[in-house]
Amino acid sequence: MARSPEPRSGKPDEAEEEAGLMNTGRAVPGFVAVVLAVLVVGCGGGARGGSDQPGVQLPPSAAPGPAGAAARTSIAESSVQDLAATLRANNVDDPERWARVITQSRPYPADDPNLGKLRQVLAQNQADPPTIDRITNALTP
Repeated sequence: MARSPEPRSGKPDEAEEEAGLMNTGRAVPGFVAVVLAVLVVGCGGGARGGSDQPGVQLPPSAAPGPAGAAARTSIAESSVQDLAATLRANNVDDPERWARVITQSRPYPADDPNLGKLRQVLAQNQADPPTIDRITNALTP
């Protein structure tokens, strides 16, 4: 016949104490830390669309640094996503915002190689001089 379990006093017996089964005071915070770390890592980064997706080959115009005349993205024809990808590659902070500002201020004069209107629009939207330079170095009318 099976023995019925004896009532417990709330204290761990010797075997449980040695195995650490009753010492959950340190295990709970450790478990919570692991769960939070997994959630933070899993939620990092937002969704991207268009040519701004990681792993998608960027056009030559999106090469970091000052772009040459042949390697610039057109402000007249490019989508917000393409402009944002180019600006991101050129280390412009908040590239999506600036891409929207650029497209909302179209048209730009085709005969303005210094991008005077674009510089004016960026300044009106509180872009600092280094940001204006990074943006205009990557774009062409």
